[in-house]
Amino acid sequence: MTFDQAIFGVLSTNAGVAAIVGGSPSWKIFPVGLQTAKLPPYIVFSRTKNQDYRTIDGALPTIEGMTVEVICYASTPAAVDALSDAVQNALLPCKGEVAGAPGFYWCMVLHGSISDIYEAEEMLYAVNLTFETIYRT
Repeated sequence: MTFDQAIFGVLSTNAGVAAIVGGSPSWKIFPVGLQTAKLPPYIVFSRTKNQDYRTIDGALPTIEGMTVEVICYASTPAAVDALSDAVQNALLPCKGEVAGAPGFYWCMVLHGSISDIYEAEEMLYAVNLTFETIYRT
């Protein structure tokens, strides 16, 4: 299982997220670059960093770290706040085996501040959430 599949698995199996963005077969949860939704609400996520963890004896072959950005889009400030809250509730505290991603283990924390964005051209509100994670496959 890839990291993208694990993120999608967690978000798509969460009832709070699915209640807002819809469920199967018309998911509105996308890895960056694969977004097909035109109408909000929807979620786009990306991985921004990958790092290996090392000990005095060398690398830990199955432990990696990553920064994940999840951007929630909606047509009103209240709707984007509800979606970002649902995403946070799905991913935090995410530790141990990942729900919706069997065999994938991680510990994820919200990193830094939450950024609010308004895209005037598309008349969309967005919230950018940045998470740090350590995971083992």
